[in-house]
Order: sequence, then C-alpha cells, then structure tokens
Amino acid sequence: MVESFSAKIVDGISKTRIFPESYVLGMADIISWGSRNAYIFGRNYPTGQWWYFPFSFVVKSSIALLLLLPLGLLFPFFNREKRREMMFLLVPPIFFFAFALTSQLNSGIRHILPVYGFLIVASAVGAIWLSRKFYFFRYVLIALLIFHALAAIRTAPNYLAFSNDFWGGTNKTHQIFSDSNVDTGQSIKLVNEYIARENITDCWIVSFVHPELIGAIQPCRVLPTALRILVSRNVAEPVPPVIEGTVFVSTSDLPPRGGDEYVPIAKSTPIAFIGGNTFVYRGRFEIPLAAAMSHAYRAGQFLRSNRSEEAVAEGRKAVELAAYDPRTHLSLGLALIRAGQKDEARRELQMTIELAKPNPVFRNAEVRAQQEIKRLAGN
Repeated sequence: MVESFSAKIVDGISKTRIFPESYVLGMADIISWGSRNAYIFGRNYPTGQWWYFPFSFVVKSSIALLLLLPLGLLFPFFNREKRREMMFLLVPPIFFFAFALTSQLNSGIRHILPVYGFLIVASAVGAIWLSRKFYFFRYVLIALLIFHALAAIRTAPNYLAFSNDFWGGTNKTHQIFSDSNVDTGQSIKLVNEYIARENITDCWIVSFVHPELIGAIQPCRVLPTALRILVSRNVAEPVPPVIEGTVFVSTSDLPPRGGDEYVPIAKSTPIAFIGGNTFVYRGRFEIPLAAAMSHAYRAGQFLRSNRSEEAVAEGRKAVELAAYDPRTHLSLGLALIRAGQKDEARRELQMTIELAKPNPVFRNAEVRAQQEIKRLAGN
C-alpha cells in the first residue's frame, strides 16, 4: 500500500513537468528499492521505520535550530497577517517530511536535506519576532548563535558524522547510527594524515571507499567489506586468517551494519578514533571470517570474468574458513551453478537459507539463494 501511494506521488510529480525527467526517474528508481535496513542504537531493523527521519533530525540538527524552530512554528498562530507568507516556508518541509515517513529508505538524513533551508528561515522569523517582543531574548539569541558557531568549529572537519551535544556529540554518533549519518568514506584523507604523522608502513584498512582508490593513495592493504563486491573490477588479493600491524576499521563494517568479520579486532582497545567513524587498532589479530569473505568476493569477481573453475575453488576456500556463514555457501553455490554442478549448488544454496534465517542481516543472501533454487527447479 505504501509503495502504491509512493508510485502515485511520483506519477503526479512527473505530470507537473516541473522537475527534470532525470530527477523523476531517479526518484522512481529509489522507490523501486522498496526499503532499506535501518540501524539505530545497535539494533538492525530489516525494514524502514516511519520515525527514522524525525529522530535523525533531532540528533543531527544543531541545538540552536532545535530550540528556535518552535518559535517559527508558533509564529503564524500569533501573527495572522503573516500566515500566508509563513505557509510558503512551512508547507513544503511538512509535505517533504510526510513523504519521507512513508519512503522506508532509512539510510541517512541526507534524504531530507531540502527541509533545512525552509526551517532555518522559519526559525529566524520566529527568533526575530520574539526578540522584538521581549528585549531580553536578544541576549538569549546571541548566546545560541555563538554556541552554534563554536559547535561548528569543534566539529570541523567531521561535519558528516555530526550529532548535537544532547546526544553526546560527533564522536558518539556511531553509537546511534550505522549508515551515511556517520560514514560515506569521507575520512580517508584524515586516515592518510594519521598514517603520515605516525610514520606507519605496515597497515590494513577496511573502509567505505572504492578499493582501487585506497590502493592508489595509501600504503595499507585492503581488507574486505561489502563495497568490494559492488564496485571492484580487479580481482582482490586474498586476506590471510591472521594479520599484524595497524588496522583501520570503519564503524560501518562493525555490527549491526557490518557482519562479524572484524569482531576479533573490535574486542581490543583502539589506540585512536578518526573522523567520528574510523577506529585504529594495533596488534596481531585472527580474522578467519574476513579471510573467508575475501575468497567469497574473489569467487564473485572470477564469475564476472567467466572463470567458473577458479570461482568454485575460491568458494570452497571461503566455506572451509567459515562454514557457519551463509555468504560463503552462497558464493560457492553461485560458482557451482556456473560450473554446471547443479546438485551440489542446490545443497549449498539450501545451506545458505538455513544459516541466514536466524539473522536478518543476511536477508539478502537468503533471498538470493531462494531465487537461484527456483531457477534451478525451472531448468
């Protein structure tokens, strides 16, 4: 029902011919995804939550805006002659918020950024109105603006991971969210500066950054993450089950958004925290699951190159290292299908489903395995 309503909204927007066709097509493409997982306070919600964006707004907006916004909302009730003008400021963000509540695409406050321009102006109107009505409020307003400016200075340059002081500040945002509210790979420059400052040469990194980009700009060896299987064209080097040295780990690759690949590393005490989203560890770490996933990703890369025998070999290595993880069985199952070994492929896909069911994090692996089993049955 929600998807149908959203589809009608997109169709209506298209008929107005106000927005470029590419914008409307992009909106339709996003809605076609249906839903994305939401990660809030360490809990993984398999579908979007209607309260995600209001909650994100309260966490990610400055304290000054949160305190002044009620004045802008109340202004039209006390100033009837300005109601028409205020409707131009308040109706668009209210409509946008209402649409966002039904979208189920809970992956960052970036999806509601258009509301801020309207709400900031509305808050300014309310603040000026109250300052004229009560002289002492001017000093309150000045104090709030100074606090706002200092908060911007304290946050720099980690603006994307910002959360206001009511929620602990920028370095605590990762405890609330695990999505683009915290990390989109923006801290890689800060990581590079840390590597140069500490004169680090033996290091590993798992980050939400294009793998070829990482290899081109720093000496760290790349550890597997979900992004590798999406964008990497070159066959990645396999990761050993045991690594040593300095390790940089993005909060996006730790549970609940990430799997358990780097839990053995996260159990140790970090030596630094960069950009509000990257932990730094140093020592010797056993990471068999990460090693298994590197072979699973290699299997996928070999399949894209039509090298099915090598893909099967990588899939078997992945299962050998982590037979308890559904993703390794899925990688082997897909490789076996391509190699024509359908009976064994079916067994691996069934194992994928059995291992994935208890954990919603592996929902995509479960669905993919079910789809492949149906295709095998049809053949």
